[in-house]
Amino acid sequence: MGCTFYADVSIRNAINSGKAWGPRMKVSGWAISSTGGHGDLNLPAHLRGEYLSLCRMANSPDEMRWLARDIARNHVDCIKICASGGIMSEGDMPGVQKFTEAEMRAAIEVAEMEGLPSAAHAHGASSIAAAVRAGITSIEHGTMADDESIRLMAQKDTFLVPTIIASRSVLDNPHLPFPEYVLRKSRIAAARHKEVVAAALHEGVKFAFGTDAGSTGNEHGEQAREFGYLVEYGLTPMQALCSATINAAELLRMKEDIGSLEAGKYADLVAFDGDPLEDITVMTRPDLVMKGGVIYKREGQPVHFPLL
Repeated sequence: MGCTFYADVSIRNAINSGKAWGPRMKVSGWAISSTGGHGDLNLPAHLRGEYLSLCRMANSPDEMRWLARDIARNHVDCIKICASGGIMSEGDMPGVQKFTEAEMRAAIEVAEMEGLPSAAHAHGASSIAAAVRAGITSIEHGTMADDESIRLMAQKDTFLVPTIIASRSVLDNPHLPFPEYVLRKSRIAAARHKEVVAAALHEGVKFAFGTDAGSTGNEHGEQAREFGYLVEYGLTPMQALCSATINAAELLRMKEDIGSLEAGKYADLVAFDGDPLEDITVMTRPDLVMKGGVIYKREGQPVHFPLL
């Protein structure tokens, strides 16, 4: 989630209209960040020319409200905010809260009025707690959550999308040319992540599957590696599978259509030559992929057919 110039909206629409092949997509368009926050790649104000940032910037409740409305009118499926600093942009730290609770609530209220879920990029404990109190639907990353923020997530029924693969793709690939600040911040984010996942499991927080795919070392098509990380960090194989199926469907507000094999739901399924409850890495080797009753991959190979 979080895409410049609504490219994700265009891809979703092309897939839904039959002009392209692809999965069922739920998209957020631009993410909302603050000046100096995660994804703010703009030049300092005194040097600024064109806007080249990964996010759109807001710095007050009114600006948050306006931006959320402007994003919503582009037919997105979710409103995403950057509650804390992050890893890949240089001028922010993942543990630092970047929006006040009131600012976050303004955007979340717009999402609720539009009937949309909301998601918060949030690493630090204070940013997580503020986002949850403001009514956020899901926390993305949550790497530095403390006992209070985890309890709040459990109490408010807030989903945690841990995206373990995001930092591990940096730290487990020393051959890739990451800037020093990315390595340093990835180590900070990863330091307590396993402990956070265990604590969230203990408190009964609901997990949904996500990967932050699209960054260096964390390419699209490799997302299934997250299953292995989830199990390594304490989820059972069944809990990991549920995070990507019925839980994810609930988070996306699509539980009536997807997430389980039941009469009346879409015939969306993947099949494997093996039992993921015995070996979770089986999930990285799909043998068959079906969407809406149409087979897109058979015996591990793509099936080609004409587009509309």
